[in-house]
Amino acid sequence: MARIQILELPSTEISPGVYNSPFSIIIDHLDSEEMCTSTGVVFRTVTSGPTQAQADQIARDMGAVSAILSAGTLDLA
Repeated sequence: MARIQILELPSTEISPGVYNSPFSIIIDHLDSEEMCTSTGVVFRTVTSGPTQAQADQIARDMGAVSAILSAGTLDLA
C-alpha cells in the first residue's frame, strides 16, 4: 500500500521577518516490477499509481515544490 510523507525543506526569507517553508510530497511503496538489464543490473519500475507528471501537478496544487515517487521505501528520519 502506498504511503505519503512530507519532506520539509530549508526555510527562505522572502522579506524581513517573512519566511517561506517549502516542502515536497513523497509517495513511496508504489506497486512495482523488478526489471533486469542485459548487464545484470536489477532495478524496480513503478507499475501503478500516478505518473510523475500527475504527481508533480498534484504537488503544485497542494503548494509543494515537487513530488517524489518511489517503488521502494524512503525513510525521511
